[in-house]
Amino acid sequence: MEENQGVTSPQNNPDMATIWGFEVAVEKRLTFLPGVLSGLGVYANYTFSRSKKTQTLSWFTAPVYDSAGNVVNRETVTYERQVPFDLSPENSGTIGLTYTRPGLDASLYYTAQARRLGAAQAFEMDSYREATSSLDFRAVYGFRLAGSDVRLSLEGNDLLKGKKDALTEDSIGGVNGGPKYYTGGYYHGGRRVTVGLSASF
Repeated sequence: MEENQGVTSPQNNPDMATIWGFEVAVEKRLTFLPGVLSGLGVYANYTFSRSKKTQTLSWFTAPVYDSAGNVVNRETVTYERQVPFDLSPENSGTIGLTYTRPGLDASLYYTAQARRLGAAQAFEMDSYREATSSLDFRAVYGFRLAGSDVRLSLEGNDLLKGKKDALTEDSIGGVNGGPKYYTGGYYHGGRRVTVGLSASF
C-alpha cells in the first residue's frame, strides 16, 4: 500500500528585520498635598514601536506544461512584501492613579493599544487586531485582628466593558481609505469584580 507523505521544515528569513522605537514613563508621588491626599500618586507611560520584515506570500498556482502543451503540474507563484511584525502596535500607553497609606494600597490604570497587524495575507487581505483598551482597579487593605494578619482585596478588570462588548476584535481591510470588515471577536462576559480575604496566623 502506497501512502502520500509530506515533509515540512522551518526556514529562516534571509532578509534582515528591523524594529525601533522609544518609551517614556513618568511617576510621581503627590506627597505635597494635604492630609489623606498626600497618599496619591500618578503614573503614565507611552511606547512607540515601528518594525519591518520581509514576508513571502503565495499569490496563486500557475500551470506547468510539457512539450506537447499538456498540463503536467502546477507551481506556486510567490512574492515579497515589507510588513510590520505581527501583533506589534505602533502606539501604546498607560495612565494611572495610585494611592498609598499605612495598610492600604490602591491603583486605577487605563491602558490602550492601537490597531495592529495580525497576519499578512495574499492579495493584501491582511488581518488586523482592532485597537483595545482596559480600565482596571485594585485595592488591598491589611490590618491585624486577634493577633492575625488579615488582608482584604478588591479587584476590577475591564470596568468599561459590558456583557456585549468584545475583549478583542479582528478585521480585514480598513487601510488606505478602503472598507473595513469585521471577522471575529473574543468575549469573556464583560467587567469582572473580585473580592478576596486572606489571613495569616
